[in-house]
Amino acid sequence: TTVANLLGVQAYGIATLHGNSTETAISVASTPVLAAGVWIAGDSSQFSITTGGKLTYTGTKTRGLDISVSFSIERAGSGNNEYRVYIAKNGSVISNAYIPTTPTGSHDAMGALSWFAPGVVANDYFEIFVSNETDTDNVLLKDIIFKASS
Repeated sequence: TTVANLLGVQAYGIATLHGNSTETAISVASTPVLAAGVWIAGDSSQFSITTGGKLTYTGTKTRGLDISVSFSIERAGSGNNEYRVYIAKNGSVISNAYIPTTPTGSHDAMGALSWFAPGVVANDYFEIFVSNETDTDNVLLKDIIFKASS
């Protein structure tokens, strides 16, 4: 533990999904939707974390944050669909903060994404969204580690 952590200077929050079996429903191709599942709150300082996967900054200082996600994804339908995993701020997908992935056959696809969020203020929040770029087959985000830190 560092002095900065003891004094509450560093802000961070971690949420995870492990062995998730709740599919994210896709009703419109190429339209990002909030990732489904029951999230587990991990360690945090100056963040609140919900079971819906929302990381809300509760600090009083305006700061830049590194937002990162690593994941495994499984297709729920057939074919080789392209899925995209996005970072969203305050409910809006960040258009350049996504990674495309294509699970094939019975294999999961894995990926990682990082984005820097400048000027984060109290009550700004971050979430994970997913889209199916090919059709309306649902998607399963099986395992995710979602982190925000200063």
